[in-house]
Amino acid sequence: MIDHVQSYNSSDDGIEIFGGNANLKYIVINGADDDGLDTDTGWRGGAQFGIVTQRAPNSTSRSAGFEFSSAPASTPYASRYLSQPKIANWTLVGRNAPIDAHTVMHFDTGTNPTLVNIVATNTAGSAAGCFDIADTDTQTSFDGGSTPSLRSVYMSCGVSYRPNNAARSQAVFTNARNTNVTAAGTSTLTAPASGTSITNQNLAFINGANENAVTPVDAKTVYSFFDTTTYIGAVQNASDTWWQGWTCGLTSGSTC
Repeated sequence: MIDHVQSYNSSDDGIEIFGGNANLKYIVINGADDDGLDTDTGWRGGAQFGIVTQRAPNSTSRSAGFEFSSAPASTPYASRYLSQPKIANWTLVGRNAPIDAHTVMHFDTGTNPTLVNIVATNTAGSAAGCFDIADTDTQTSFDGGSTPSLRSVYMSCGVSYRPNNAARSQAVFTNARNTNVTAAGTSTLTAPASGTSITNQNLAFINGANENAVTPVDAKTVYSFFDTTTYIGAVQNASDTWWQGWTCGLTSGSTC
């Protein structure tokens, strides 16, 4: 198991996993130039309790909080060892990004994730959206997969679906097999302490009333590695401070 890891201001992805089935808990990724958590080439592990806050994009950035892939598109779909990441209790705060940038959650090349108890939002004015199904292979994997793809997923973005792939993304998100999902909620996330400020990042990740009103899934019933949870998102409330004491840049005065 990999646990209690922070990636701060990476010049590429925060964390990228290539294949295998390693499991992760208590992950903080803030300020990555590229994707927050990037998974590739058949990873089938799980990750629980994660915070991603992203900096504003540079002129060439095309990035996401989650960027989940299976294999190069040149590999025939039927021959791919599809990634099946299992993700529970993460809070993602995306960038103020242009319309052609990746969304807060981007999925491609047939990846088939299970997402439970997720909060996804982005900063005001972003045109990039919260959710992106990039290709028909990934739509097939979501809609025809053997796992419950989306359960208790709460999105609060000015644009719910990446405009370039809006119809496909909406079709996946609203599929009847997904339960207790919100496409256009209103975030009441708060920052962990008054005065918290890191340039180009929004550090509000503590649940507010709207997030706490969502009925959660007991994550352990989805994947045995996960802990039982009674809330969505990375932290239950301001008293849930698993991220304190070993991270930097998340509270006022805690510089890196």
